[in-house]
Amino acid sequence: MQGEFLRREVCAALERLVDICEREGKNEEGIGYGRRLVEVDPLNEEAHCALMRLYAADGQRETALRQYQLCSKLLREELDLDPEEATVEQYQAIRHGRPTKRKAPAGQRREVPRLVVLPFETLAGEEEQEWFSDGMTDALITELSGCKELEVISYTSSKRYKDTEKSLRQIAAELDVDQLLEGAVLKAREEVRISVQLVEAAADRHVWAESYRGSFANILELQEKLARAIASQVIGTLVPESPKPAVPEIHSQAREACMMGDYHLRKSQSQEEIEKAREYFQEALEKDPRCADAYAGLAFTYFSLGGYGADVTPTSEDRAKVDWYIEQALRIDPDNVRARMVRGGMLEEWDWDWAAAEREFQEVLRIDPNHIETLNWYSELKIITHKFNEQLALVQRAYAINPLDPVTLNHLYRYHLSMLQYRRCLELLDRIDELNPGVERTCLYRSHVYLRMGRYQTSVA
Repeated sequence: MQGEFLRREVCAALERLVDICEREGKNEEGIGYGRRLVEVDPLNEEAHCALMRLYAADGQRETALRQYQLCSKLLREELDLDPEEATVEQYQAIRHGRPTKRKAPAGQRREVPRLVVLPFETLAGEEEQEWFSDGMTDALITELSGCKELEVISYTSSKRYKDTEKSLRQIAAELDVDQLLEGAVLKAREEVRISVQLVEAAADRHVWAESYRGSFANILELQEKLARAIASQVIGTLVPESPKPAVPEIHSQAREACMMGDYHLRKSQSQEEIEKAREYFQEALEKDPRCADAYAGLAFTYFSLGGYGADVTPTSEDRAKVDWYIEQALRIDPDNVRARMVRGGMLEEWDWDWAAAEREFQEVLRIDPNHIETLNWYSELKIITHKFNEQLALVQRAYAINPLDPVTLNHLYRYHLSMLQYRRCLELLDRIDELNPGVERTCLYRSHVYLRMGRYQTSVA
């Protein structure tokens, strides 16, 4: 296991070096790194493609063509697969003396800054306050995601770096971000101190830092104010022209209950966790009947229970509840993205009204272009309607924001399965299993891929 981990780390480093050399025109140096990469990872098709491009750019056309033949031979012998269409196109371009195009790294978008909010650290061993640190991280991500001039990595990917020993540069490279926001929470008696700093990844320098203090007696009100203040500072630093996002005021105890509901939704792997989240959203409404997020959360819990083994066809009673909760959430906040997303999901899965579902998902993405769950749900709709290129565009946007989320990778897997790109499917399933080990569904998907490949014994095993 340790040897495989180190091999992956070496491959990731070599891939980055090859990419840098190719972008900077350092062909000879890049060829050296590329040759080393295909020695360590001989079935890495993109590594062979990069090496072909480097050879061609260095004037070694025949060597580039031989590299394609080697790649093709390895794929057939080891995986019983042909090279992907993009690889064949590149081979033909080199063969006929046409320009080749370098494939952009997954998720690379630089029209706007990319930022990750790392999980806030809880100091002084206050484990019982970990929910507050996690909630602070999530609140900041929500605040910052409201700025369309920023691309913010989702909480699902961010939380995987909780208590990590990796350097900020390593994290920035893995997530392909420009800036990192990190913070720490310290509770001393009845006072809370929060320290925050914004780091520029490329230069490894602090762009902005600040400390905040407040009374733990008003901790939820303090959290709401701090999330706004920090988001405003970060947005003002990175996007000076951007106005700060607006957030509706709600009762502090209702906000706390919603945070606990969201906490249980994020870690839910069972019906019991969903029902626990529902209890907290109901508690939030008892504290503040005008809490739109609580209504939307309740709608989500009633809609999502079908995903954990129950019948996905709703009872008339549950359907009426979801409709009512959505109506109440949107009456208070017409732009509530969770309520609109759930309505889109209902239209897609329960009503099969795909045109109406698409309109709802598009409206959510107009309000919040980076809403990760909607991007994934919308991509599922594109699969159903066989619009595979549009599905890929949506899931690539989701991957850019959430590169370490097994759900997003599952949607990417479904695209490659539709395109009959089985080698890529197996790579993605290996990655999903690494991020979320021991899930039976991953084994089922892998057996299905082997079945399609005609490798029946491997599928049965």
